[in-house]
Amino acid sequence: ESSSLKSFGWGQIAELIDESNGLRPPPQGYMVSGAGTAFINGSYMIDPQCVAKSRYVKASDLAYTRIVPDNENEGAGKKITLFKCRMRNQQRWWFLSEADKHQPGTDKDIDYYQHKSQKHEEDSPSLSCWLACGPQGRGPAPTLEPIVGSSNDGQADIEHQLMEWAEENVLLEAVQDIDMSSKVARSLMRLYKFMAAYHDESHLKSLKSVNHLTEDHIRPILSVCQNSTNLVTLAELYLQFIIIRPSLPTNLQTVVDQGIKLILGRQIHLEDKPFESDEEVSSVLKLLTDCYTLRSFVWPDSSNHLEIWKKFSLRLVQSKSPIAREAGWTGVSGLLKEFSSARATSSMKRELAEWIVSNQLLSLSLGSSTHHEIIPSIRSMLTLMPMEEGGVLLQECHLQIALDTCRTTDSVNVAIQIQQFIASVTDLVQDQGLLVDQIMQAAVTRRIELNDHTLTMLCVGDEGTNLIGAAPLNLYNLDVDGILRIAKAIEQNSCLSRIRFASDAAEDLEEFRGKGFSGLVHALENSKTITNFCLSNCTFEGSAGNELILAAGEMEPIRKLSLTGCELDGWGVHSVIRTLRKLQRRLMVLDLEDCLVDESVLELILPSLKNLRELKEFSLQRNTLHNESCLLLADLLACPQCNIHILDIENTGVDSEGLQAIANVLATNSKLLRLNLSGNSINEECWQTFSQQLCNTEKNKARLSNHTLRSIQHPGISEELRLFLTFNQDTNKKRVVVKKILYHNGHFSMVHFFSWGLRLMPNAVNWFDKAQTYFKWDDAPLSAFKDEDIGRRKLNAIYQFVKEMPLQFAW
Repeated sequence: ESSSLKSFGWGQIAELIDESNGLRPPPQGYMVSGAGTAFINGSYMIDPQCVAKSRYVKASDLAYTRIVPDNENEGAGKKITLFKCRMRNQQRWWFLSEADKHQPGTDKDIDYYQHKSQKHEEDSPSLSCWLACGPQGRGPAPTLEPIVGSSNDGQADIEHQLMEWAEENVLLEAVQDIDMSSKVARSLMRLYKFMAAYHDESHLKSLKSVNHLTEDHIRPILSVCQNSTNLVTLAELYLQFIIIRPSLPTNLQTVVDQGIKLILGRQIHLEDKPFESDEEVSSVLKLLTDCYTLRSFVWPDSSNHLEIWKKFSLRLVQSKSPIAREAGWTGVSGLLKEFSSARATSSMKRELAEWIVSNQLLSLSLGSSTHHEIIPSIRSMLTLMPMEEGGVLLQECHLQIALDTCRTTDSVNVAIQIQQFIASVTDLVQDQGLLVDQIMQAAVTRRIELNDHTLTMLCVGDEGTNLIGAAPLNLYNLDVDGILRIAKAIEQNSCLSRIRFASDAAEDLEEFRGKGFSGLVHALENSKTITNFCLSNCTFEGSAGNELILAAGEMEPIRKLSLTGCELDGWGVHSVIRTLRKLQRRLMVLDLEDCLVDESVLELILPSLKNLRELKEFSLQRNTLHNESCLLLADLLACPQCNIHILDIENTGVDSEGLQAIANVLATNSKLLRLNLSGNSINEECWQTFSQQLCNTEKNKARLSNHTLRSIQHPGISEELRLFLTFNQDTNKKRVVVKKILYHNGHFSMVHFFSWGLRLMPNAVNWFDKAQTYFKWDDAPLSAFKDEDIGRRKLNAIYQFVKEMPLQFAW
């Protein structure tokens, strides 16, 4: 009488069924009928290639084929295959296709019809609910009927014994036990499905007596559906009825339909019965989600199903249990997905919208500080509604709830989803601009407070709203407490690595030059993670921008300083110099793009630049640099402690005369890797100077050339210079020198080696042999790179030795 033992016993029955099913051979074939593409109809038999020598068929390789007869007008001679395919998302689909001969099961197949398998359908194809694959597969979709041969005697005996035993010992007590546990309901339905497989006459003839599923087995369950108050059992019965329905004959489907209607019709119990355990909640979740995933099955009362779906969902989202609320929001998401599909009419969408409004689901979702999954679904629903109806749905009270949630939530995902939701519906709330700004401020602030690992760049002001991966934070209408809260969040955050202040942010901060602004400056100075500091379009003369740039000098982690569109042609340059002095041992990137830098400004900051020993990138894009500025840059590059790898002077107005100075210092600079000269006017003579510095053609001077500069960005660069830059990309500088020597020397004189006799000739030959291997690293199709050309030079060197010392080579 123990309920736990009975539950265990029913679990063992389920395992017996699984074992018996595992021993059952697959059908010999399937009869396909009703397909709009006529030649698909016909009998499909097991593909002989899938059968091993032992006559064993691997379930994973199961396939059925049909050769279209020659007498059919369409598709004559085609080989059509019914097979299962594992998709990239690991789901199994069944296909009726003309498989590609060389790569079957790929995109090269011609698919006519398909069916997405549920978990219980993976071993055999579904008999119904197939879909056409256009344009090859024409509607209607086909239905399948298994072709079952004579059963193996041993297998038939095992199945017969199991059904006979169940008939005598189990089925009579099943209806009494079914209300005890969902496991009993699940196992009983699996037993019914097992018995239903033998309604076919070919199976019945192989059995000693007729023991198969009849109406008498199912009808007692209807009383359980009508009288049970166990939500778990009802949910399980509902789900199992939907699963087994397609495998039943028509007369049994009618009985199952009655059971489904009884469960759906008992709304009083579903509404009033309290949830007592997580098991009940999970079973209801199964009712809401699993039945949705099984929507390819046809149930008799879909409208009633949707109504009970709504009521379950609404009840769960209003529950105090977190698990129940999560199940409820999952149900609401499923509803929104269903009603947002192309099948939903405008009246259906309007009905769902009214349901959302009347039950305050929008308020509940925006007010949820833990469940964020529903917010994208509601956003989708609002965007699908007409503009005026969406605006009616989203009211000021909803925005206020969203603001309160952002300020108090402990979930980063909730803050992110609300931020994205508000950003996507700004067209619907144009008259609530102030409240929208407050929500965006609160969401970003809360994300910083909660250490959101996805938030690594903060853009203070409106200019950064279009930057990829950046979180915009405007400071409109903030009070001192708001500024201090942001400051505290930044100071304690361990994920922010980049911060950018726009001009409008600096202007807003002017109002807080007292306590609020000083708190922000203190927070920046104490940040432990911000490595990238940027000011955009700011002035420094007695403004907030000046204090921000000075604060950057106190930030220990700073490695990159960017000033874009700032005015450095006045008093503000002195603040920049003070900051550079403090960053001299840690700044690696300095960007002064479009900052009104000319030769006078560059001359002021040059001493500080020379002391930046870790500086690897320096950009002066879109400034007005005259030729005098190039002399200053050349002085910087010639400095022994200069470590600059990348120099960017794009669109700075320099010409060939000024760039000659930069080119002339390259021979003594071994650190510069990239030089951006785009947008500047450069003549051929200047390019020749660069080439000479990268490959000095004077006698014995090639090794003294620049072997480190790898890239010069400019559309007019000469082909010879491009070749030398390619040479320099080789990290083995010995190879680089050899390549340049061979490129510029067609003839090698051995005269200086003759005084050593023949002792140096093997070294010379070995040098040429190694050179041949060096050029295998290059793809340039020049004659100097060819093995035979280097070999010719090697033979010429040997010939010189022979000519000078012929007696040494005499026999």
